[in-house]
Amino acid sequence: MVSRVRWRIVLPTVNLALFIVLAAWGARSLLQAALIQEGGVQEGKFSWTFANPEYPLLPISRRIAVAINAPSYALATFIVRGVGVSNERFASAVLFTMPPFIVLSWYLTGRWLDRYTGNLPVRVQSRRRLPLLKSAAVAAGLVLALFAFRTEYFLTGGVAGWHGETPVVAAVTYGFTGWLSLWEIMLITGAVRCARTPG
Repeated sequence: MVSRVRWRIVLPTVNLALFIVLAAWGARSLLQAALIQEGGVQEGKFSWTFANPEYPLLPISRRIAVAINAPSYALATFIVRGVGVSNERFASAVLFTMPPFIVLSWYLTGRWLDRYTGNLPVRVQSRRRLPLLKSAAVAAGLVLALFAFRTEYFLTGGVAGWHGETPVVAAVTYGFTGWLSLWEIMLITGAVRCARTPG
């Protein structure tokens, strides 16, 4: 059955809008925390120090945005670190760098869904690619198992600053666990379709 939803359009649009809303809501939380600490009241949830490069990412709304878009966060972090952005500007630079990758990652995901639901023609896969798809599925499965273990660690109270664990690292871990699960499904379905290709 062909779906009328064009996922390659819907997913990038919705997730980019959601990212903007969550990031903006996080800025409001940071302002409140700054005002509380400036007034001498130690009730804020955030450590008011620019020495912590993850400080602007600590509000729960921004951690949700990071988790949903973990691959985009990783790519943006790689670029921002590569150009030598200072700690004071690190998180803000990452947030501003993420949107193009968010659109790209969700567009590719939506395109896969469109092919799966019949909105786009399915490309004929050569059986020569079957060993590669199987190997990739096994590798993705192993990495997924590692991230699942880390997710269980964080969910059972593992965020304590030990070995660099932070709430942001936990959010990225949750996000990559979800994305790796999706990629594993993509690889397995691709391998099954490839195996059914004649000749």
